[in-house]
Amino acid sequence: MSMAALSAALSVPMGALLGAVYDVIRFVRVLLGVDVRSPFVGKGQKRRRGAWFSYVFVTLTDLLFFAVATVCMCVFFFLTGDGRMRAYVLFGALCGFLLYYHTVGRLFIGICSYLTALCKRAIRGLLRLSLLPFRYFFAFSKKIIVRISGLPIVSRTFARYNEYKLKKKAAALRRRRQKRMQKSGYCKNG
Repeated sequence: MSMAALSAALSVPMGALLGAVYDVIRFVRVLLGVDVRSPFVGKGQKRRRGAWFSYVFVTLTDLLFFAVATVCMCVFFFLTGDGRMRAYVLFGALCGFLLYYHTVGRLFIGICSYLTALCKRAIRGLLRLSLLPFRYFFAFSKKIIVRISGLPIVSRTFARYNEYKLKKKAAALRRRRQKRMQKSGYCKNG
């Protein structure tokens, strides 16, 4: 088998390997919940929250993938073709990448999305379960506070305040009556 045929045959698995590398990057995006849509919105559309962060993250991870792919392809060209770049090798790598991307890649990302959603639900459930004692404690505390606020001690305080106000009004009324009586002369001793 000639070196050209060997390099053409090996370029397809090389493209599939690059597809696997790209799937690792996509898995990180799915895991972090990064939205890969464009942050640019048209008229009348609402801006998504965190769209620019997602856009920058996707751009940086794509640049990282292209850097890794460039290094891998340069090493591949150096090992198989003495550093000469051949179009059939690039075409074979592209075919291997697309074959992987549209078969195993779709299945992989579907499974990753399902597992990520499952993990998020499990973490949310564990968090709710761990916060359950605190929820019961706060509900119990609220009941105690409501009962304490209805105790006679608190009611006596309000009653004493009201008694004080009533005594003050009665004293003021008594003073007004005494002044009135003294002016009219009915009662001299007041």
